[in-house]
Amino acid sequence: MTAREHHFLPALAALPLSQRANGLMPQPVESVINSWLNLNISAQQRLLQNQQENLQAWGAWLQRIPQIARANTMSKLAEQEMNVLMSAGQLASQQLVDLISLQENLQVNYSYWFSLHHPAAGLMSKK
Repeated sequence: MTAREHHFLPALAALPLSQRANGLMPQPVESVINSWLNLNISAQQRLLQNQQENLQAWGAWLQRIPQIARANTMSKLAEQEMNVLMSAGQLASQQLVDLISLQENLQVNYSYWFSLHHPAAGLMSKK
């Protein structure tokens, strides 16, 4: 065996492995990659939309703060301060719920994508 032939042995040994790996992908690799990229782009767009909505909501919340200075009695001041604080808590709570809902939705989408593009996933669910 020459040195050149010896150099190609690892590649030749890996050939059956690559043929088996290709069998795992029922679709052309380009199609799988494109669908994966589209899924990631969609996820990123939804996250950016969520962030923009959050920024707008906090901007509206910040505009309520100057109204506190208009209170003419201590009771009105306390009431307005509490209203602003409670609305901040509600806003933070809603944003957390929205983020968790998005995470759950993405988890379902990625699981579905995996089940479509990996035949072993169907075998695992049948067991």
